[in-house]
Amino acid sequence: ALVLFSTLQGEPSAIPSPHACSAVVSACSTASRWSQAFALFAEARAERLVPDVVLFGTILNACTQGVQWMSSLSLLSEIKTQTSSNANTPMYSACITACDRAQQWRRALVLLQNLIRDQLSPDVPTINATIRACASGQAWVSALRLLKGMGRHGLRPEVATYNTTITACAYARHWQLASSLLFIMRRKSLKSDVVSFNSCIHACETGQEWQQALAFMSHMRSACVVPGLLAHNTASSACAKAQRWEFAFELFRQVQSSSMGCSSVTFST
Repeated sequence: ALVLFSTLQGEPSAIPSPHACSAVVSACSTASRWSQAFALFAEARAERLVPDVVLFGTILNACTQGVQWMSSLSLLSEIKTQTSSNANTPMYSACITACDRAQQWRRALVLLQNLIRDQLSPDVPTINATIRACASGQAWVSALRLLKGMGRHGLRPEVATYNTTITACAYARHWQLASSLLFIMRRKSLKSDVVSFNSCIHACETGQEWQQALAFMSHMRSACVVPGLLAHNTASSACAKAQRWEFAFELFRQVQSSSMGCSSVTFST
């Protein structure tokens, strides 16, 4: 794709089309060659190419893959000032995801606010990305507000939405909130998965609630979700921190007698 595009660029009278440039940028992004995608985009623009909505969206996705959050914000600002192109929800979502991966949760929140201010409708992936950014920034209050506010936009939280919010609570050591979210999922007929329970166990471990960690292991089995190595290690760590060695050893024995295999974390706890 790069060779063909370079050949086209070599033609004296040829101006690369947005469609051709978008295809090559997408190919570079898929191959994790983000620097080449950005360089190609810059070269094409230097040759008088006028990007369209599709090309802008493609290069924004490349920014997301390459964690180029500053570049994505700059491009979004340019899109919004152009009369021929309008920013849309997927573009905002790509920028929010880039900010999430760069641990820029405050900027992710501002982008979501701007999206709504521009009279665009957020979708579930966009909200999920913003909550994920809040979780990585330990902004659990903002994560909860986003979850609770989804109904105002006619959106229904998914399992991934709750999981990410539970993770935000876990990072902040709020095991009670994590537990209540798990209960709400069940009430809304959403099936908790391994991530849901692992996050709750992690919340108990950071909150030094070893008994609750063991209780979640039991709930996990009752929900027909098989606890994996991460769940055992985390629950064992919770017991070890409380000096409840007999329970930590029992969890270690369960790992040894299973096909999970022990890790360095298993032995260290």
